[in-house]
Amino acid sequence: IGAEKSNGKSSNGKSERHPYHVVFFYQINGKSYFYAHSTDTLKWYIKELSDGGKIGEETACGIWETPYHVAFPFQIGDRTYYYAQNVDSNCWYIQELVEGGQLGEETDQGQWLNTYHVAFPFTINGRTFYYGHNIDSNYWFIQELLEGGKMGEETANGTWQNAHHVCFPYQIKDKYYLYMHNTTN
Repeated sequence: IGAEKSNGKSSNGKSERHPYHVVFFYQINGKSYFYAHSTDTLKWYIKELSDGGKIGEETACGIWETPYHVAFPFQIGDRTYYYAQNVDSNCWYIQELVEGGQLGEETDQGQWLNTYHVAFPFTINGRTFYYGHNIDSNYWFIQELLEGGKMGEETANGTWQNAHHVCFPYQIKDKYYLYMHNTTN
């Protein structure tokens, strides 16, 4: 790990302490951004990340009506989207992320029958999928994410023997893997 590049202090030297529980990084046309959302205050913002690892100026901000506990970015073709879900109501939506660190139009929305505490996108052979896992029932499913930021059809599902609180996909050469970790056993 190299030297600290940015420490959350504003230009006046005061610390910016915010309870942002949901954060993710994304890129559009070579520019890097990060999105942050507080499930307590419902505030969200997007900031540009610059060369040298510096956190730049805020490009967009607001206050949601509902907290979104699960969120991730994904790309389909040359367009970038993000998925967000409330784990209490199971409501979800997909919204486009556009140039300049701004939010675009909402492209899809719905309500799951169950809560999916663990969720992430992955791409295989040019197709992008959503993995969702309920840590109470151990149920999991995979559903395709489509052009235009739409939720497609379910392609697989099942029930794990244990809940997996930490999961992520990865690829080595031409093989795809899923890392899963149960934090209670």
